[in-house]
Amino acid sequence: MLLTLRYYVSFTLLILFLFKAGPAGAQPLLLSRPVTISVSNQPFSSVLLKLSRETGIRFSYDPVQLSPQKKISVKAFNKPLGEVLNQIVGQGAFAYREVGNQLVIYKKITDKDTPVEVTNPSDQKSILPQPKKNPIPDTVIITRTDTVRINKTDTLVRTETLVQHDTIRHTDTVYMYKTQKAGRQTLPNFNKNSIQNRKFREHNGFFAGIEYQQLLGKMSFKATEQTYTGLSDSMDKASSALLKYSVGAIVGYDYKRIGVESGIHLTRLGEMFEYEYSKQLGGYYKTDTVDTYYTVTGIDTTRYYVTDSSWVNIDYKKFSYKNPNTYKYLEIPILAKLRFYQDEKLELYIKGGLIADFLVSHKAIYIKTDADQSADWLSSSLLKPMLLSWQAGLGAALNLQNGLGFLLDISYRSQGSSQYKDYPLSKKFNLFNIKTGIFVRL
Repeated sequence: MLLTLRYYVSFTLLILFLFKAGPAGAQPLLLSRPVTISVSNQPFSSVLLKLSRETGIRFSYDPVQLSPQKKISVKAFNKPLGEVLNQIVGQGAFAYREVGNQLVIYKKITDKDTPVEVTNPSDQKSILPQPKKNPIPDTVIITRTDTVRINKTDTLVRTETLVQHDTIRHTDTVYMYKTQKAGRQTLPNFNKNSIQNRKFREHNGFFAGIEYQQLLGKMSFKATEQTYTGLSDSMDKASSALLKYSVGAIVGYDYKRIGVESGIHLTRLGEMFEYEYSKQLGGYYKTDTVDTYYTVTGIDTTRYYVTDSSWVNIDYKKFSYKNPNTYKYLEIPILAKLRFYQDEKLELYIKGGLIADFLVSHKAIYIKTDADQSADWLSSSLLKPMLLSWQAGLGAALNLQNGLGFLLDISYRSQGSSQYKDYPLSKKFNLFNIKTGIFVRL
């Protein structure tokens, strides 16, 4: 009986030893593949993805046991995949299982063995164990000179969780063409507001607004003939600066970096005219004898007198004029714009073009070309009905909410031809413009 129990114990221990040693001795083919990798402080998921691309092996793991965001640093050259994985997940902490071309990484379950209790041979109570009605499982009691009691409980729990997520996104772009009758039609799902909002974000499309321009500077006179140089000086001295301005509406279109602008403005030009002159109204000639001589012919004596006559003024009248000379024009500008900077709120641009001025009304005094250089009211026959000017400058536009915007321009304009017609003087306005206004994108 004792011999039989010894064989039973030996066979049981051999089976347990083979059960534990069997899986450890296997050498999977996937783990033996050579790998070359060098990463530093990269997420665990990125490292596995790199290994998968190099070896063609898919990896599965439990994100609770292995955090995908854990930072990994590893460097290996032509080493087996198993050694590289041990460096990454830790030596002995995890095991691997091959499923086709997939490698499952899972945490090992450790065996918990109950301790072996050996009683003291001198203890007489343990030599004669008392039989029990319900013996403990896996318990072998050997009775001889000394008593050895072995209590062993093997609990094998193995859990494998294979989780694989495959996400496939496939996008096809399909263009559909539909033949419709000519005419204006509105699609039922057309959102006009979304189109307007998109156009506003891009700062493209039509716009309209109102603006005010302050014109700074004065006119210049130049004689067309040398004879009238004095007249030019007199007009220049008699003229001084006067408030000049322009108000009106603008319309335009912007597309990406370029744009065009036009509109209609009422513009007032002019100068302060202050002039004085005196005119003689009456008088007489006074004769003075400056020399006397005579001649004698026979008995006759002839006397000769040399006289000098001068005009003696009886009355002078002084004329004085002070009048704000004003000229009102209807302006139509045609300008081109280049935006060299733009974002969602601000755009900067340069702008230039031509301005056509059409005379609407005037009230002005001028100096006549007579000898007295008298003054008189200027007739419309002496003014050109249309003037042409060029303009160039810089500007900025601030885009506010709901398509509204604020603009500020600084420019210079120069008149191309004289304001006068059939008058021996050339008169031109060369002005700086400061313009401000508001606009809305349509």
